[in-house]
Amino acid sequence: MPLIVGWYSLVIYLLNRREVQQRIGATIGRIRGIPGGSSSGVRRRVGRGRAVTLLTAIWVVAAVSLVGFVATEKSGDDLVATFFETSRGDMIFIETPSGTRLLIDGGDNSDLAVANLESVLPPLDRRIDVLLSTHPDADHLGGLQQIVERFDVGVIVDSGVGHSSDIYASWSRVIGGHERVITAQPGLVVALDDEVVLTILQTGCEVVACSNFNDEGVVARLEFRDVSILLTGDATSGAETDLLLTGQHVKSTVLKVGHHGSRTSTTQRFLDTVDPTVAIVTTGIKNQFGHPHEDVIERLESSL
Repeated sequence: MPLIVGWYSLVIYLLNRREVQQRIGATIGRIRGIPGGSSSGVRRRVGRGRAVTLLTAIWVVAAVSLVGFVATEKSGDDLVATFFETSRGDMIFIETPSGTRLLIDGGDNSDLAVANLESVLPPLDRRIDVLLSTHPDADHLGGLQQIVERFDVGVIVDSGVGHSSDIYASWSRVIGGHERVITAQPGLVVALDDEVVLTILQTGCEVVACSNFNDEGVVARLEFRDVSILLTGDATSGAETDLLLTGQHVKSTVLKVGHHGSRTSTTQRFLDTVDPTVAIVTTGIKNQFGHPHEDVIERLESSL
C-alpha cells in the first residue's frame, strides 16, 4: 500500500509540478511576509483540460498496474516446477497450487541464483517458504547464502553434512543466525499444502557402505496428486542401491537425474524401479566433467 500511494503521488506531482511549486512558493511567501504570498503573486488553477489529462493518466496507470498484478499472480490448480539453468549444479523452484514456494539448492553462482528467482517471482515479492539444501558442494550451495540474505526465507532444511570449504563455513554462519533451521532426517515430512508433500527418503547409507561424499546428501520425493518428483541430489550408485534395499518408495513421474548425469549414478536397476515418465539432467553445457555421460543418456532413452 505505501508503494501504491507513493506511485500515485508521484504521478500527480509530475502532472501538476508547476502548480505544486507555486503553492509551495506561496506558502513560503506567507511565512516570510511577502505580499501576495509569493514572489510573483500569481496563483493558477488547474484548468479543465489539465484535470481531464490528470484523470486519464491516473486511470491508465491504474489499468497498467492491474494488468501487471494479474499477470504475475499465480492462478490455477497446477503445481509449477522450474529447473533453472545454472553454470553448473542444481537449482529447482517449486510453487504449489496454494502459492507455497519451495527452493531446492542454488547452483554455484550467487548473482545468477538471485536473478533466477527474480525471473519467476512477482515484482517486489521476496518470499520463499521452504529452502532445502541437499548437500554442501559448491554447485548446490554456492547461491543459497545470497538467497537467505536477500529473500524472506521461512524454513531452512539443511543436509547437516559438513565440509571444509569457505562456502560451507560462510553458509554455517548465515543459517546459524536463522530462527527456523531443521536438519534433514529420513522420514521427515514437510507438508507444503493440503495436496503437496515433500518427504526426505535418505541422508546417507544405512545398509550399503557408502564412502562417497555425495551419498551423504539428501534424497527427497515430492508428491502432488498423481504426480511425483524424485530429487536425487548427487546420489551415486551406492546411495541408489541403499534406497532400494531399505524399501524406500522411489517410483516417480519425474526423475531429477543423480549427479548431473554422471556414469557413477542412474543404474539400470534404479532406473527400472523409479520408472519415470520424464528425466531431467541439470548440468552446464560443455562442462569439464563431460556430463551427462553417453551411457547414462542411452539408458534414459531406452527406458523412457
